[in-house]
Amino acid sequence: MRVLRNAGIAILVGLLLGMISLIIVAVKLLSNLSLSDLAKIEVGKEILSDFVPLPVQIIILIVGISITIFIYSGFISLGRRFDSNLLVIVSLVFMIGLIIYSLYSNISYIIQFYLNVQSNALAKLDPVALTINRFFVITLEILLGIALVKLKDQLELAKTAGILYIIAGATTLIIIGSLISVVAQIVAAIMFFKTSNKLEIND
Repeated sequence: MRVLRNAGIAILVGLLLGMISLIIVAVKLLSNLSLSDLAKIEVGKEILSDFVPLPVQIIILIVGISITIFIYSGFISLGRRFDSNLLVIVSLVFMIGLIIYSLYSNISYIIQFYLNVQSNALAKLDPVALTINRFFVITLEILLGIALVKLKDQLELAKTAGILYIIAGATTLIIIGSLISVVAQIVAAIMFFKTSNKLEIND
C-alpha cells in the first residue's frame, strides 16, 4: 500500500532532515555563543533568525507539516485496515495536535524574531504552549505505543515499535527519551515497509 510506504519514507526523511538541522544549528550556535549564553533560548533564536532567511523558515514549516501528515496517515491507515479504533483516534489527534503546535510556534517565532514585533502576550504564552505540547506528546506517544502493542498478533514489529513508543513517551523529559524515540521511529518505518509489501502480495 502506497500510504504505508510513504509513511515509512516520511519517517526516514524526517529523521535525516532532523539530524542535519541539529548539526547545523549546533555548529552555528557554538560558533556564535559563549557557554553562558547557550542556556539563553531567546539569544539562540535571534541568531538563528539572522542565519535562516524567512522564506527558508516557511519552507521548513511546510516540509515539517507534510512529513507529519504522511507519517500519521500511515498509522491511521493501519488502524482502519486492522480495525483498531484506538490507533485511528490517537494518530488523528496526534497529527492535528502536532500541526497546530508547529503552526503556533513558527508563527510566534516569525512575529518576534523576523518581524521584530515585541509581544508580551506571546512571550508569556510560548512557555505555556511548550509545556502543554510536551505533556501532549508524552500522553499520545504512550497511547500510540499501546495501540500498536494491541496489534502484535496481526502486525509484524507492532509489539516492538509499540513498546519503544511507550518507553520513549515515558522518558520524553530526559535525553534518553529522544534517543529511544528515534529507534521507535526507525522500527515503525521498517514496520510500514514490511506491512506494505505483505499487503501488496496478499491483494
